[in-house]
Amino acid sequence: DVVTHGGFRVRVVESRHAKIFFGRPPLLGEVTEPPEWPLHALSFKLGDARGYLVTHVASGLRLLLLSSAGYHRPALEALAAEGVTADVLLTSVVGGPDDLAHVLLETFRPKVVVPQHFDDFFVPLDHPDAAAPRDEQALEAFEDAVRSAATELGLEVEIRRPTLFGAMTFGE
Repeated sequence: DVVTHGGFRVRVVESRHAKIFFGRPPLLGEVTEPPEWPLHALSFKLGDARGYLVTHVASGLRLLLLSSAGYHRPALEALAAEGVTADVLLTSVVGGPDDLAHVLLETFRPKVVVPQHFDDFFVPLDHPDAAAPRDEQALEAFEDAVRSAATELGLEVEIRRPTLFGAMTFGE
């Protein structure tokens, strides 16, 4: 689906959750009705992952947000056939397939890649290490894969690690 609101157009992209739980996505299933309060961790079913292509209409800047490190190849192929690109790619890195960086760079040819969803979900947000990588080596391996894919594809790609509640500017 595509929704336009204010100066932004958001296109929903079919995706898949990373297989991080014994080779399967955790908490399979779909949320078909609003859950009852209080919410429990098991209330969040992950069988229906989505990505979001956000376009700033006035400038044409495109940001692709992939909330899981999985992907749905037919959806990516359809976007590639349309010539869809993304200036900024925000992607999960934990539990993704080995070809994740290459597939995403080849398909969307981003200028900036922002790895995300690599923190430890059990560290409280007010803890100083809340945004620290749960597995620094895995994050570095993903960043290396981005650099390698960019070189192979002839792209200039900047990798920016986010900080918790930190501001990030683009185009300056």
